[in-house]
Amino acid sequence: MENINQAFSEVYDIINHLDTKLYNRIPTSFIEMIKENKDNTYQPQIDYRISINKQKLLKDTRTILSLIYRDYICSVQKREELKYNDIMELKKEQEENAIELNDEDIFKKKKQDVSINLNTEIVEYKENIFKRIINFIRKLLN
Repeated sequence: MENINQAFSEVYDIINHLDTKLYNRIPTSFIEMIKENKDNTYQPQIDYRISINKQKLLKDTRTILSLIYRDYICSVQKREELKYNDIMELKKEQEENAIELNDEDIFKKKKQDVSINLNTEIVEYKENIFKRIINFIRKLLN
């Protein structure tokens, strides 16, 4: 949870450095939510002389920024393109997971992974002398 709050701190800092035109595209309620959930003790280390893409940002920060861009800043055409790409990526990921979870493949993999090395040798069982004598007498009596 701490990581997401730090990400909100970085996002809040970046949003406050946006051009007014871009800043106004983001709903006030969204900005307030980020402000309320940010880590007030965390100081983002962002150098605004360098591109955001070259900054060392948290993964969650990048995710939130991409959502802000997609939902509020980019054009309608670009938004639809990004949503389509997200859907295709999700389908691709689901297909990959479905292939991995195929029942037949799981059992095949198990059969391949588990190799039992049975070193079977024929061992000749020999009864001790007393057992042999007792068995011999039993046969004679029957």
